[in-house]
Amino acid sequence: MARRNRDRLAVASAKPHLERTIGLAGAVALVIGGVIGAGIYALIGSIGAKAGNATWLAFVIAMIVSIVGAIPIIQVASAMPRAGAGYMFTSRLLFPMAGTITSGTILIAGASSTALTMIAITTYLPPALTFGVPPHLIAVGMLVVFYLIMLFGLQMAIGLQVIMVAQMLAALGIYCVAGLYATPLHFSVTPRMGGGGFFIAIVLCYNSCMGFQVLAEMGEEIRHAKRNIPLALLIGGAVISVIYIIVGMVLVNALPYTPENYDPRNAPLNASALLFLPASVVTFINFGALTAGLTSLNAAAIALPRELFSQSRDGMLPESLSRVTPRTHSPLRAITASSRSQTSTSS
Repeated sequence: MARRNRDRLAVASAKPHLERTIGLAGAVALVIGGVIGAGIYALIGSIGAKAGNATWLAFVIAMIVSIVGAIPIIQVASAMPRAGAGYMFTSRLLFPMAGTITSGTILIAGASSTALTMIAITTYLPPALTFGVPPHLIAVGMLVVFYLIMLFGLQMAIGLQVIMVAQMLAALGIYCVAGLYATPLHFSVTPRMGGGGFFIAIVLCYNSCMGFQVLAEMGEEIRHAKRNIPLALLIGGAVISVIYIIVGMVLVNALPYTPENYDPRNAPLNASALLFLPASVVTFINFGALTAGLTSLNAAAIALPRELFSQSRDGMLPESLSRVTPRTHSPLRAITASSRSQTSTSS
């Protein structure tokens, strides 16, 4: 019996593993970037149009639902921090093939979300920055850039995530502070378009609150995971909640309601910011929309390959996908396979 246990431990230790290189700041940046994304810029007009001064309540309900759904996953990830949470947890709870199906669903959803984010980014890019290049080529180019960054290792990708999240929060923070100073806020529990419109507003808010699970995908690489995973969720969730509620309430109180003003194609966040901020500052805030979208793409580029790595380590996919490159301490073949699938989806 003792010999059998030693053999099992030897096999387990021989399997590839990922190093713990992500600290608390990087984990918080993954949460904030993975959740906020470009959604707050693209959806806030539609949310405000339907909820009016009850926008704060729509965000509170959506955030509670999102966090409640994420808590069990985060708890398991804290207790068993391994790469590729979708496959790992399902395969251990049920059986390996169920984990593979779950992981495949996550990868498809991630690729689809990446494609939609790329559409949002390329649609709102100023013509001066596109130089006449077709949007789908810009999208593919951005994904290639993120892939090249991953070739230099996880530390560089996480460092970039922290920088981009800082710029995004600075942009939205300026909007919030200036808006609070210039615009009296009126809170209400009565939505502008009644119960049906309010329900749609909650759904849109929930769509803007998804992404907390990115931490579970990276559990194996987070230092002091049992402490930092729930702490990052707490800090990130608090920051996201405050930003969402204040941005939404400043918008609906500053920008007079007309269907045209709140049409997402007319950039209502930009229009409202111009009412109390100079154009140069609004340009910085608009740049935050690009940064927000890029943080989501970077988080996906970091997290999704871990699903392939986890399956490969269990023997459900070719062994080559679980090989860890000594120089970068990353599963570069899994990253390459994931990047190819996202690039083909976006193109």
